[in-house]
Amino acid sequence: MPPLSAPVTEVLKSWWNRGKQPPASYYGDKDGKEIDLLLIQDQVFYPVAIKKSASPRREWAQPFVALDRLRPDRPEGGVVCLCRQRLPLTDKVTAIPVGLL
Repeated sequence: MPPLSAPVTEVLKSWWNRGKQPPASYYGDKDGKEIDLLLIQDQVFYPVAIKKSASPRREWAQPFVALDRLRPDRPEGGVVCLCRQRLPLTDKVTAIPVGLL
């Protein structure tokens, strides 16, 4: 597993500081597709990627396709980035301004 990004670390610390195990995981496959954070609630995975750019690109949604093969009914995912407003990248992936968190 690669080193954790600062936003992912902050999410995990918020759980640990309350003495709880975070309902989270990471996804990476042999083809190099990675999703930084899979939040888990009621056995449903909510994928979140994190990018250090203010210019969202459709190709950021590509790693989410790997999850669709595993779980076609997965909920919408998000790419947290430095953009100014929410922007759909695909029908199931949205760029989300970090300021909204």
